[in-house]
Amino acid sequence: GANQTTINNNASGRLIVGSGTANTLDAKSSATYNGTKLFLSGGVGQDQHIPMLELKHLNTAYSSGNGDGPALLLNGKYSGSDWALAKIAAVNAGGQYGSDYAGGLQFWVHPANGSIGSAVIKGAEIIGDGSGADLYMTNGDVKLASGHGIDFSSTGNASGMTSELLDDYE
Repeated sequence: GANQTTINNNASGRLIVGSGTANTLDAKSSATYNGTKLFLSGGVGQDQHIPMLELKHLNTAYSSGNGDGPALLLNGKYSGSDWALAKIAAVNAGGQYGSDYAGGLQFWVHPANGSIGSAVIKGAEIIGDGSGADLYMTNGDVKLASGHGIDFSSTGNASGMTSELLDDYE
């Protein structure tokens, strides 16, 4: 005869995974899909962060910041054509692990004057240096709304100045 498969906790939209028992699957209430959105909930984390999705590259040994790490692509479709909107990528931004190694996070965006088929361009990246991190604008400018600026008040030494806000650059 044919084997029957049992799905425990089955309900509409639930992600179904193996259970470790022959002919038995398990539907997860913490992972659902409604036809347009994948929803993940729950988890236990450190530092008040809950890692709900992990993207892992199989070999991030060396890349000099040119890739070699996992990426999240944010794409769309317009008039029947694929449209690359944005990419967030984690990279090995230094040498081999243990030798000038630095982790990096890159932000790529669709160019404002590009066509739908244009590739995304790297706009910014954050590179760790072992004790902190630096922000680099690799392609573009930092633009602040009128009346806003760069606030240096965390140093608390505005003696002789009315403010520690750099808000007028002209």
